[in-house]
Amino acid sequence: MNKILFVLCLCLASAFNACTSRENCCTIVDTNFAIEYINENGKSLFDSTRAYVPEDIKLYFKNGNKYELAYSRNLDNPRYFSIDTTAEGTISIGILPSYHYEGNFSTTLIELKANVVDTIRCEFDLSIGNQHFKNAWYNGVKKEGRIFKVVK
Repeated sequence: MNKILFVLCLCLASAFNACTSRENCCTIVDTNFAIEYINENGKSLFDSTRAYVPEDIKLYFKNGNKYELAYSRNLDNPRYFSIDTTAEGTISIGILPSYHYEGNFSTTLIELKANVVDTIRCEFDLSIGNQHFKNAWYNGVKKEGRIFKVVK
């Protein structure tokens, strides 16, 4: 009986300690960013001209020395992107970049349509379990902010 009581007390103490530990209470995963594709006149390439069609877009994540099609059917956006429209009518593509890190960077290819492929290299803060977007380079050019424009 004493052994059972000892084990029960040990389990309760362990559970209490696990629930009150604040050492790593708040992991932050915040990796998304958005791109507004526009033409030289400032018009969205996702609007009625349909220069880019969401059904044709594919993302590829660099994993080691190869690129893998980004798809996970259990996600709300299984192809790791969404097309979003603001109240002002601005259309952008929201992207969840590759989670295969090389140091604190990852590389994602975005295929907008056949033979139109661009490279996005992202930098992250990966401290203490966090995954926080810091910077992006689009085809080697550093972009400012989490939402940026690309003229095509």
